[in-house]
Amino acid sequence: MNHVVVTGGAGVIGSLFVRRVLDTTSAHVTVIDRGSDPRHAWNIRTFPTNRVTIYPQNLAAGPILRAVLADWIDGADLCLHAAASTGIPWSGDHPTADWADNVDGTLTLVEALRICKWPPPTVMLSSVKPYAVDETRAEDHPTRYEPASFTEGYDEHTTLVPDEPYAASKAAQSMIGMAWARSFRLPITVLRCSNLYGPAACHGPRHGWLTWACICATIGIQFDIQGSGKQTRDMLFHTDLETAVLAAAAGISRTRGNVYNIGGGRTNIISVVEAVAAIREIMPLQTGAAPARKADDQLFCTDWSLFHTVTEWTPEVSPRSGIQRVLDWACKNADALRTIYAGDR
Repeated sequence: MNHVVVTGGAGVIGSLFVRRVLDTTSAHVTVIDRGSDPRHAWNIRTFPTNRVTIYPQNLAAGPILRAVLADWIDGADLCLHAAASTGIPWSGDHPTADWADNVDGTLTLVEALRICKWPPPTVMLSSVKPYAVDETRAEDHPTRYEPASFTEGYDEHTTLVPDEPYAASKAAQSMIGMAWARSFRLPITVLRCSNLYGPAACHGPRHGWLTWACICATIGIQFDIQGSGKQTRDMLFHTDLETAVLAAAAGISRTRGNVYNIGGGRTNIISVVEAVAAIREIMPLQTGAAPARKADDQLFCTDWSLFHTVTEWTPEVSPRSGIQRVLDWACKNADALRTIYAGDR
């Protein structure tokens, strides 16, 4: 690869993908990200400037940005669309801002792709949150909710029933990607992702709960457990997402115009209290109690078998291994993280 474009390249997942490209290829990376948050600004400062170009732009700017964006991405080898609003509770307080980030920003990108002479293979990251969750499938165990009546989890045929503004905007985003790919024959694949985490500065408690818990343990901030803490998720470490993105792009002739579930699956589920216990086996973590989140699912487990059938992709990193890796990174960067999160104490 010679040129890779990453929207949202200063966020947790976007910045980690940028680093992967820099570490494994000789490609130049174009990052499109507002970069206004101090956490994102710090992620950006870790990039080598000679191989990364930063455009501090908001994709929600719409038509004003489309022609310029098309120039930036035309002829690239790969475009990863990771720009998004990912705060679920935050979306309830700021629904129009959430919609602008997730839907208007995506429209800007797909319209820019439509005017490209050589639109690159584009992988769009969305979410499993819009799926209807049947709570009768969750058995109540002492430290978690366990899948009861299904083996692999929720697949792509699960009904979309958004119950929060974030879920609605992510449902719309994924459908825009599919529709523009099929209608205009654009090389777009959409990945609906389960809970993502990795070693990069996140927004704090509103984004990436497992990454945040590891940061809290490292720098001595209290981690608040919402509700019972038995809420259970299948976790997907950033390296497994990255291999999924590369697999989708490499097989774009087969994956184009489709939506695929990507997650840790049945073998990688963990509850909040179990994750806290795993962290405490390595280092202390102070916890507090917080009210349960509205519309919080007891259990979600992703069926990623369709994507595996098409690409042979399989997640490899267990939650315990991923937790150790994030803690190792956080310990190495503890001083910088204390400065970044000083206001969250």
